[in-house]
Amino acid sequence: MKIFDNFLNPIELITLQKWIFDDIFSWVYSSPIVASNRSQKKFQHCFVNQLYHSQESYDSKHIRHPNFETKVIKEKLRPLLNRLSIYSLYRVRTCMYTRTKEPEFHGYHYDLEDYVLDTKEIFTKEQIVSENKKNDLHPVENMKIAIFYLNTNNGQTCLDGERVDAIENRLVCFSNTVRHSSISQTDCDRRIVININYF
Repeated sequence: MKIFDNFLNPIELITLQKWIFDDIFSWVYSSPIVASNRSQKKFQHCFVNQLYHSQESYDSKHIRHPNFETKVIKEKLRPLLNRLSIYSLYRVRTCMYTRTKEPEFHGYHYDLEDYVLDTKEIFTKEQIVSENKKNDLHPVENMKIAIFYLNTNNGQTCLDGERVDAIENRLVCFSNTVRHSSISQTDCDRRIVININYF
């Protein structure tokens, strides 16, 4: 795990914040927060905006996602992505967590898991969760994860027991083989992060 504070320069950070914190930025309700966590509290949820996805294998409609060179990605995320050593970008999404009365641990998970099957079919998220009952899932080992914190709050990210505080303009990088979980905040209405999966 590596932590980088003051990752973007002030102008880049403010530009990103104005875009994502704007009232017209789109969010999609997502519940449960961790699909494979059956013990998750009934009403745990977050809001997401999947800005980019390179594969169609986890898209239930098998629709290819927009190209990496879209105007939004180029103009808004380029300063963030340029500072990472990215060979191949897999997914970029924003996550917004709403305030809870007490800190809530959302459940350990890996962002991308795989398992060995006798077929080479493409599976949806729902099929993967179903197959989890029959097969041992293993994290995709060569994937990296970067989480960029857009605002400071008392929420955290837990990486195999080690906690990272949510501090504005902080970026934490780690391997997809590290189990991790978000922990909700109690001191502000919105906790927003950008989650980047790459090789």
